[in-house]
Amino acid sequence: MSKTSKKKPIQSTVNRAQKSSEYWHIGLIIFLSFITYSNALRGSFVWDDEIQIVKNWQIRDLSHVGSAFSSAFWAFADPEAARTNFYRPVQTLSYMLAYQISGLSAWSYHLVNVLFHTLASVLIYFLCVEYGISAGAALLAAAIFSVHPIHSEAVSWNAGTPDVTCGAFYFGSILLFLKYLKSSRGRWLWSAAVSFLAACFSKEMAVTLPAVAALIMLAKGRPQQNVFTRLVESLWPFGAAGVVYVGARLAALGFLSTTHLQIRAGVLDWFTLAVRVLGQYIHYSL
Repeated sequence: MSKTSKKKPIQSTVNRAQKSSEYWHIGLIIFLSFITYSNALRGSFVWDDEIQIVKNWQIRDLSHVGSAFSSAFWAFADPEAARTNFYRPVQTLSYMLAYQISGLSAWSYHLVNVLFHTLASVLIYFLCVEYGISAGAALLAAAIFSVHPIHSEAVSWNAGTPDVTCGAFYFGSILLFLKYLKSSRGRWLWSAAVSFLAACFSKEMAVTLPAVAALIMLAKGRPQQNVFTRLVESLWPFGAAGVVYVGARLAALGFLSTTHLQIRAGVLDWFTLAVRVLGQYIHYSL
């Protein structure tokens, strides 16, 4: 028997063992996530839930799916509340899904949050493995993420839906981008851009993702290639997705800012306010 034929059964056995280990890791992450937040399923509607869900007529009919993308999140409320800076179509869609499951029974809304958090935890595992981290370390990272108490509010409170959906799509986009860097296949890149757009439709902070992707690309890229060329070739689909998001947000809200002053303010006022808030963040972190 040749050396080549001997290597094939060995390699096949190793691959099966790795795949089996991966299944166990994923199962453990799912178990930890559900066992940690399963008590949330017994929760009721509290605080903002009463307005965002119970009094939200928009989520009760799937014919309103289009309006989730063409109007502000609070468009269902009174005219003053409708002048919000919140543009989060995925939040409305998730509430629609939960309503189709159990109406105004709170458990399905909690279940949606737990499922998205579980998905985000599993994606953390695959993201770490794809980046080159060992399976054991990836399992540890995902396990810590899945049970960390810092997520309690986002997962257990129905109004925290934008955080868990944004996290899942954000991590999914990074994972797909890593697959693109490894294979150079355009389908992975465009899938990453679509996931990025879904993250933006979940919560505004997702706009940071292209910067994270650029840092990853520089760390994992090929040194012999021109840096600027690599950035343009690899990130322009994210730019296209960003244009779609900005266009949709402008069409729905009429403005881009994520903060809304109740008084008339000029550019200088916005700048000084931003500097002041940044200073406070730095002060609180010390």
